[in-house]
Amino acid sequence: MNETLSNVFYTRPEDWLIQASAARDYATAVKRKADVAVEDLVKPILTDIFYMGYCAEINLEVLREDMIKRGETNENERDFDFTAIFWIKVLCIQKCYI
Repeated sequence: MNETLSNVFYTRPEDWLIQASAARDYATAVKRKADVAVEDLVKPILTDIFYMGYCAEINLEVLREDMIKRGETNENERDFDFTAIFWIKVLCIQKCYI
């Protein structure tokens, strides 16, 4: 990846994603952290530099495999409801006018 591009944009998922979690219900998803590497879960995609162009492609199959490992669903169940939560870093910029 171009070093200049990396310095301008958050090109690595670790730069903006703290963690992700998934569960059958919201309350459980909030309380837990998924045992998933951020690099496996999120793939940044450059869409357009003019519009601050990085988007994130989320691999929900990785979250599904984590839920199977926890025993919340089985391998044969392909279509089911679950809640996914992504904890992101937020940068607050405050302008001071003198």
